[in-house]
Amino acid sequence: MIVHNIPLLLTLAFVSTASASLQCVSGCWRNNVFYPIGAEVPSLDSCNTCWCTDSGIACTEIYCPPETPEPTGCTQNGINYQDGDEVPSLDSCNTCWCTGSGIACTEIACLPEAPE
Repeated sequence: MIVHNIPLLLTLAFVSTASASLQCVSGCWRNNVFYPIGAEVPSLDSCNTCWCTDSGIACTEIYCPPETPEPTGCTQNGINYQDGDEVPSLDSCNTCWCTGSGIACTEIACLPEAPE
């Protein structure tokens, strides 16, 4: 375990009005929150765990893989298209495009084909 951040140990004095005695408490600060020694401290990522120690905040060092972005683009008939690409329509009357939410097409009514 390696200590991250600059060690910051504070001794706080509390006055009890009932007995007028002082009590010293050592601990750590993170994001304006005080944690006593031995307490779990929120880590700066979602992979590691941290604790307040007598020498500062100590965290595990588990590798955090980067989050993979949501895939963009569209697939039609096994072919991948990027956002904004024109996509072949399933008829010969309309035009389609790949959008962030799928494939969008014009809605032109096709005239019936003339008999041969």
